[in-house]
Amino acid sequence: MELEAYTSEFKREGIHTVKDLRAHEISDDLLDALEVMIPGHRKRIKTAVSFLQSSISAPDDVSQSVSAVVIGYWGQPEDMQGNNYDFLCVPGFLKSSTGEDAQSSGLIQFIVDSGSEVGVTVTSEVVKDLQLEYLHSVESRGVHATRDRPVYRGVLKLGSEEFDVEVMPDRFCTVGAVVMRKFKHFINGHFHRWLKDDPQAPDNPPSQVEDC
Repeated sequence: MELEAYTSEFKREGIHTVKDLRAHEISDDLLDALEVMIPGHRKRIKTAVSFLQSSISAPDDVSQSVSAVVIGYWGQPEDMQGNNYDFLCVPGFLKSSTGEDAQSSGLIQFIVDSGSEVGVTVTSEVVKDLQLEYLHSVESRGVHATRDRPVYRGVLKLGSEEFDVEVMPDRFCTVGAVVMRKFKHFINGHFHRWLKDDPQAPDNPPSQVEDC
């Protein structure tokens, strides 16, 4: 994730909650004040905040009237217990392929990283256990160094939906903006409803966020 390194800078600028983020224009001047200098990190923050700001409030009766593919939640995955903040999480499975012969992980509590253009990240152990197909490597810039990181092919299963994703090994298990764009979303202070994005349906609601 690595963006947690900026937590104190966000607090210093008076940004403590999702509502605070939605109220701010994430300009280059603000990112400079937050000491976010890595281009990739600046892009991820802008993308994540843009997602929140483009969403509008929706009453509970509307969001509950649409059948969810899967329901996420605010919380902390087991390997991040004790963190000061909750994350949007969604339960799912990573598979080696589609079909009955595919290998599958156990249930994973993915962190939703809406600022990342990486489809899915999982631990190296999961990649090894599933024997995922290697695709290519990409150059990744971190806080302290630049390194080549391998990218694999996998199949993500959220609820009843399965689709191909690019997978990158990491310390944490996450789903990124590439995955989020396949769905519509209702988010409030308790739950995150993932709705099937049907382009044929004119009444399909936009992604919506309620103030926490």
